[in-house]
Amino acid sequence: MLLDIKKAIMYDGEEISFSFVFEADSSLLGDNTSRFSGSSEIKGSYLFADDVVYVNAEFIYKYIRPCDRCLKEVSQDIKVTIREKFYPSNMEGDYHYDENGLDLTPIVNERILLSIPAKVLCKENCKGLCVNCGKNLNDGKCKCDSGYVKTENNPFAILKDLK
Repeated sequence: MLLDIKKAIMYDGEEISFSFVFEADSSLLGDNTSRFSGSSEIKGSYLFADDVVYVNAEFIYKYIRPCDRCLKEVSQDIKVTIREKFYPSNMEGDYHYDENGLDLTPIVNERILLSIPAKVLCKENCKGLCVNCGKNLNDGKCKCDSGYVKTENNPFAILKDLK
């Protein structure tokens, strides 16, 4: 996602619109239970002033991951906003551009990683799985006694008798 900034430099101070379609890289996620789905489109504008390129952009990506309580697959559309300054490579700053242009890929990947939710639920009141039999409690009660805790190989079983 390379922005050609030559046009922006020629028209110093004027906003230039851009749009790119991209596929988010699932290898960013570092696991095999989460993934991205479909293409995303980043739309925005940029302008050049005082050797700095100002970028304003937004994109939405689709994130798929199992619910943290019941493991049902959950799909979320996540909106990301980018408002950043890019400096020449010889100046200090967080993001830079060079004579080839301005590559948005690193900042897009960074913002995707920062926007991924820490906890994903299929619904706010998800009941999760039965700790004994593994039944999804959102589908109804299981046949286990609700107060029963397996004692074999369960280090927390002793807590049941505490008052």
